[in-house]
Amino acid sequence: MTDKYTVRDFLVYFITGLFLLLTLLYRFGISFLEFFRITQTDIKDNSALTVFLLIPLLYILGHIVHAIDMLLLKSGQYIWKIKEKDSLKLKKLKIFWIFIFFNFIISGNRVTGILNEKRQNRGTFWKRVHELRHENKSSNSEYWYLMSDLHKGLALICIAWTILYLCEYDKINTIISATLAFLFWIRAGHMAKNFVSTINNTNELE
Repeated sequence: MTDKYTVRDFLVYFITGLFLLLTLLYRFGISFLEFFRITQTDIKDNSALTVFLLIPLLYILGHIVHAIDMLLLKSGQYIWKIKEKDSLKLKKLKIFWIFIFFNFIISGNRVTGILNEKRQNRGTFWKRVHELRHENKSSNSEYWYLMSDLHKGLALICIAWTILYLCEYDKINTIISATLAFLFWIRAGHMAKNFVSTINNTNELE
């Protein structure tokens, strides 16, 4: 169990935090280091201390990104409930497509969104996931879930930069960040679908 949490911390939170830091350095360059009054000489002279401080910083940054992603998950669930409950009213007002669009953008690459589209009960699904973990039969599926979480975080960072670069009329960086956001979003959805399929197939084989 401890090993699994260590892998999750590295693959999801640490790499997400590292990616965010790299994008910050790309965007602000040397001014980012100057903001914290850090010079390249300081990094070279105190490399061990820098690494020691950097690891928890990246870990915290990763958690912040995924905390924001969790808020998006909550909003996605709220949008789905409105879409399902008031679909006739929304169609009459001709705004039903707006809820379909935002539901797809926010939840289309998530396990929750995939379960909703499949009309599969989320509570029953996650109960089965926990049972498989308890029986140590979820090693294959957990890989897909970890990768999905990682790519959701990377996609969120790129989406944020896309909005910023768009506001600054920076065409090149807008295209780059939007392309990465799209690729990470697609990848997260692919991993989430594999996770759901693996769990469902495990149930059918037993």
